[in-house]
Amino acid sequence: MPKDGEGQLVPGPGKLARRSAALVRRGLDDLEPLTWNRPRVLVISDEGNGDFLGQVCREDGCEATALNPVPDGRWELTKTLEEAVGFQPDVTILNTNLLIRAKGSPLCNFVLRLFERLPNSRFVLMLLYFIDGGWMLEKIDTDKYGETLGEIQAAGYEFDILWMPFEKEELLKKIRAK
Repeated sequence: MPKDGEGQLVPGPGKLARRSAALVRRGLDDLEPLTWNRPRVLVISDEGNGDFLGQVCREDGCEATALNPVPDGRWELTKTLEEAVGFQPDVTILNTNLLIRAKGSPLCNFVLRLFERLPNSRFVLMLLYFIDGGWMLEKIDTDKYGETLGEIQAAGYEFDILWMPFEKEELLKKIRAK
């Protein structure tokens, strides 16, 4: 003999379901908040390190993907932008080669559109140390990055800098930062 309410049909998502199914669904809903703090990380790099950096993030519990805007030697900026927007990352990591471009170039415009189309993403720019007389300085090399970074800052966008080379923990610290 069924207990009170057991086996009765109850409204489910788009159909009728047995009460036990509704309880299971409610249990699954209770688990969803556990994944809310899992950052979504997007690495955009035209070098081979994007997949590696994505793997480092996944090993740390992040949901991560890497995009290469030059997969076969041809720039695919529109496709890369669409995939980035579709992923909706919490953190976007950009490789330096994407930033060494002249103001107004297609690549500079691509970077600006990323900032524009991903307003809820925190950007981390991987920059090489400035070499001055053999010393590596945490200073922006304006000869390399000046025009693109100037455009980003003039547009009012904010970003963190990850100085290369870096340790794995430095990368993860930037991702975890609020």
